[in-house]
Amino acid sequence: MGRKNPGKLGHLEWRIMEVVWANGPVTSRQVLENLNDKSQLAYTTIMTTMRNLEKKGALRHTSEQRTYVYTAVLKKPDAVRRVLK
Repeated sequence: MGRKNPGKLGHLEWRIMEVVWANGPVTSRQVLENLNDKSQLAYTTIMTTMRNLEKKGALRHTSEQRTYVYTAVLKKPDAVRRVLK
C-alpha cells in the first residue's frame, strides 16, 4: 500500500502540496484551476500526481458525492526538513 515516508517531493508534487497547504481540503479540479493560472497542465496529470502523493503518504482523500477531496497528511515543516537534509 502507501509508503509512510514520502521522501522528497518532485517539482509538481511540491506545487500541488502548496495549494493543499494554503487552501485546506481541495479537489483535483480546484488544484488544476489554481495551478493553471501559472501554467497549462492536464487534469489527468493533476489527478495522477495527487494519487501518487496519496500513495507516498503525503495526502489522503475522502469521497463527497462521488468527488475525491484531498487533505494534507504531510505537514509543510516536515516537507521542508526533508528538502534541507
